[in-house]
Amino acid sequence: MNKIYASLLSMFTLNFSVLLFAGEDTTPQAPRRVTLDCILAYVEGNPLFKSDVAQPRIAKEGERYSLDELIREELWFQRAIKMHMLPSATDVERQLTTFRLQNNFSDLSDVEFEDQLKKFGFTIKSYKAQLGRLGAVERAKSAELSEKIMITTQEVESFYKDHPEYTKEEYHLNLASVDENKQPQEWEDLGWVAREDIGEKFAQVLSMAPGEISKPIETDEKTTQLIKLVDKKEKRLKTLDERYRDIEQTIQKERSETFVTSFEKELLDHASITYMN
Repeated sequence: MNKIYASLLSMFTLNFSVLLFAGEDTTPQAPRRVTLDCILAYVEGNPLFKSDVAQPRIAKEGERYSLDELIREELWFQRAIKMHMLPSATDVERQLTTFRLQNNFSDLSDVEFEDQLKKFGFTIKSYKAQLGRLGAVERAKSAELSEKIMITTQEVESFYKDHPEYTKEEYHLNLASVDENKQPQEWEDLGWVAREDIGEKFAQVLSMAPGEISKPIETDEKTTQLIKLVDKKEKRLKTLDERYRDIEQTIQKERSETFVTSFEKELLDHASITYMN
């Protein structure tokens, strides 16, 4: 199931693109459910129930929200309502279909798919509802961030100078066992192997030239092997062009986290929240 959560969470990684997800009717006029469930708190007049805290959450890989986490999500969701950023039911159906295809659930009927979800505390309805809320929340965050986080070329260049990063020293190797006539059998392509992954028994390859074959190597299995060095890559400083996008994303992630924390505090400071005993 971890693969499932990873797949879902990748859909909601903070970025500046438009997210299209939806669930239940989430317009401001939509009536809240009628239930005898215990109310834990009111956020801007909207009740949060004990069952809301008890639900497993996609955003926490199946773990449950604390009441504080639920309150923060509710504030962001209400922010999405005010910004008219609620996605449609059609969009969530499309996203759910894509998810089922990616995780080999496309051949399951809705009943069979729901049976799989129930193992982890979901129904199709609750699953869609969470997709909708999560998508709406991330759309609101993305909209707030897009106007406030700008990353300049100078900042990227400065980060590049202050945080040098090097390529790995790598060796393209072929491996073959030696037969009783001391002749190599069919060569197996091991691909590119990092220096730190080359064991002591094969250390002679580090001083070999491309095209050279090692001396016979005795293994723990009492067999003899040969290593051929096909090619090698020296360690070098990565260029700015190679790292530009990664650096930009790193700076963006750091600022996004700082901004979201600060903005959530502002939302909490100005929100009407009533805790029920």
